Amino acid sequence: MEELTNLRSELNEATAELEEQREALDQAEEELSGATEKASEQEMMIVEKDRYISERDEIIRTKDAELAEKDRVISQLEEIARRSNERQPETIHRSSQHQSPRINRISPSPKPGVEAIAQAIQPRSSATTALSIKLAELGWESD
Repeated sequence: MEELTNLRSELNEATAELEEQREALDQAEEELSGATEKASEQEMMIVEKDRYISERDEIIRTKDAELAEKDRVISQLEEIARRSNERQPETIHRSSQHQSPRINRISPSPKPGVEAIAQAIQPRSSATTALSIKLAELGWESD
C-alpha cells in the first residue's frame, strides 16, 4: 500500500510538473504569436516603404530623362546659334535715306523661352523651326 501511495505521489508530482510545463508552453506560444504579428506588421511596412522608394526612383529616372532631353535640345540650339553667328558676321547696310552705316548684330533678346532663342537665330532655318517645336513639346513654351 505504501508503494501505491508513493506511486500516486510521484504521479501527482509529474502531473503538476506537466501542468507547469503546459502553462509555460502556452505563455511561450502567446509571446511567439505576438512577435509573429509584430514581424508581419514590420514586414508590411518594409514592403510599403520599398514600393514608395521604387515609385520615387521611377519619378527621378523620368525627370532625369526629361532633363537630359532638354539639355540635348539646348546643346543643339546653342550649336545652331553658334553656326548662325559664324555664317552671319556683322553686315553693313546703306540705304538711300541714311548715309551712315547701320550695323546689325545678333543681340540677346529680353524675351524668355523659345521665342527669344528663335528670334536670336536669323534667318530661321527648318532645323531651328524643328527645334522650336521640340522645345514646345517638352513644355518650354514662350511667355
